[in-house]
Amino acid sequence: MGAIKYLVILLFFFHSCDKNSPNDKGTDFTTNPLKLRSYVEEIKVNQMLLKLSGLKPKPIAIINGTLIEPQNGEVINDGIILIEDERIVYSGLNDNNILLDKYEVIDAENKYVIPGLVDMHVHTAYRNDQKLLNLINGVTSVREMAGQQWMIGVRENIRNSRLMAPNLYIASNMLNYYSLGMHTTVVKSKKDVEKAISEFENIGYNYIKIWNNIPNNLFDTIITEAERHNLKVVGHIPMNVNIADALAGMYTLEHFKGYVSNNNQEITDENYVELTNKYQPWLCPTFYTTNVGLSGAVADSMIKRSEESKYVSPFELEKWEESKKINDKLPKNSPYIKQARNMKIVFQNLNTVNPRYLAGTDSGGGFSFLVPGFGLHDELKTFNELGMTPLETLQTATSNAAKGLLREGKLGTLKEGARADFLILNANPLEKITHLKSIDEVIIRGIRLDNKQISSIKEFLTKLYDKNNTLYKDEKDGVKILVDFYKKNRSPSFSKPHILKEIANDLKASGFYQEAAVIEQNI
Repeated sequence: MGAIKYLVILLFFFHSCDKNSPNDKGTDFTTNPLKLRSYVEEIKVNQMLLKLSGLKPKPIAIINGTLIEPQNGEVINDGIILIEDERIVYSGLNDNNILLDKYEVIDAENKYVIPGLVDMHVHTAYRNDQKLLNLINGVTSVREMAGQQWMIGVRENIRNSRLMAPNLYIASNMLNYYSLGMHTTVVKSKKDVEKAISEFENIGYNYIKIWNNIPNNLFDTIITEAERHNLKVVGHIPMNVNIADALAGMYTLEHFKGYVSNNNQEITDENYVELTNKYQPWLCPTFYTTNVGLSGAVADSMIKRSEESKYVSPFELEKWEESKKINDKLPKNSPYIKQARNMKIVFQNLNTVNPRYLAGTDSGGGFSFLVPGFGLHDELKTFNELGMTPLETLQTATSNAAKGLLREGKLGTLKEGARADFLILNANPLEKITHLKSIDEVIIRGIRLDNKQISSIKEFLTKLYDKNNTLYKDEKDGVKILVDFYKKNRSPSFSKPHILKEIANDLKASGFYQEAAVIEQNI
């Protein structure tokens, strides 16, 4: 296998933030029964989400806990937080004069309260289990980095507590000179850019996302046009744009693109340290993404023995096995390894200028070895191992994230007026960042998920993804489960157009033509 083939693999898995559109030919369930099983698993997940969506916010008082404010590291012992109408109405020292009669009281003695975590780089177009995986890992907000128009309806359902899921912020469909399928909008002229950004504003995207292939003249047009529409530009530094121009115009930068070349994984010759110090951009490295290059014993261990593998569909684990086989054939100094090494060098070189970091994972896009929720803890662990203090690390997924989302004071804090998204932990994350995993309870939009409910979700997922657990009697029964669900549930939260198209194609390939016609009515 030549060097070009290695690069193609790298660009597809690591650099694309994209996934192929549905296969029009479809998959025969007889030859790939795990495909049908994966669809039924998704139905079961959706039914769990519907059940959890019946939970509503209520007045809550958290008392006797240690409150940790990430913005400044302030710690309040014996603190109290009062929640009403999804917002924090009081946060501070416990006051015995406060009447708690109308509140559901949570005693957080010997526990630690922090804002909910934010994953600043995800993809939500595929499996809905990521909503549950994020919640059980304390992720209460996510930023979608390749938006689709139907996601706006999902965002509204979440905001209005009609869907139990992390709060959703959506970057636009990715602007690129070439098509990469459904996640890209092709722009080849000033007129294309103007039209796309005007449409994106009307759709309701929060930010404008750009990808790798944008010529310099179009890059300048995108920045100018986005400013005219009062929208920030986020995403990849395009391959032909220098760092100085990118940092002057972009708001958040992903994967250390530009700092590390997309073409050869070498560190740029530009003085990126000085430029970063000058412009102070928000940087979202997504070290976790380099997991897609796992091979050998490390990949084998993650597939068969890791904690997170218990929360992964057998259908997805089969893909992991295939990815491992590909990665095993790469040389020891593969592009994946080189990319990961140089990203860490860039990070360490930037330490002298105190850059502004955001925690993100690139999870949810169908890439191997990337597990939503679990991945954010892995990313934070990497930040800490590279020299960040526990507080600095915590900030990347809380107070920094709020600023990166242009929502400072509205999330990522325990201060009055903020949305009631926070975690109750059994151990102090300022002592050890891995203590963020010691989640006792999750509060999201004023809705309480206590320890019992979190454990129930974990048990549900591990049982669902146990390959020995039978989900339906036979192929015909599995198809009936699919059709019955989508007949009744047409919400964009569950009926994703490209997934429905894929299901319909697979049904046809498997001989279920009438059932395919029913699914197509929902597209």
